[in-house]
Amino acid sequence: MMTMTNLKDDIFIDTNILLRYQIRNFPECPLVKQAVDKLFQEGHRIWISRQVLREFSGVCTRPQKFMNPISSAVIAQRIEAFMPMFDIADETSATSQAFLWLMKQFPIGGKQVHDANIVATMQVYRIPKLFTLNIADFKRFGSLIQLIEMDSTGNLTL
Repeated sequence: MMTMTNLKDDIFIDTNILLRYQIRNFPECPLVKQAVDKLFQEGHRIWISRQVLREFSGVCTRPQKFMNPISSAVIAQRIEAFMPMFDIADETSATSQAFLWLMKQFPIGGKQVHDANIVATMQVYRIPKLFTLNIADFKRFGSLIQLIEMDSTGNLTL
């Protein structure tokens, strides 16, 4: 019997995807959950970073229009529970160097710094694709990464 090697692309998920995948109160939760589950089922390696975990914690512990803050203790437990599902990209000196290179190549300021750091992390770990709901924020990096978009029915452009 012949076994085939899994050649599915690695995919990095942005904080807005992780939030909707893990927290039912977030808009688009059912569609994002379905899309991410399908990526796992298809054999994609799904990545997040320590930055995404910090951003996830920050968003969940502050008031939102559609939900009350969740306690830090509860968020810590949730993160511990879901972390084994994902590959975690640590920030290294190589990530810092990639980030500085991006700062020199692209106009970046304010909150865009966080997006650039995600792209730097993806570059260091050779993750080619990013699943985000903020496509416009990452278009400037289109020569370096492929953006995955989700349509209104939860289908993805891979």
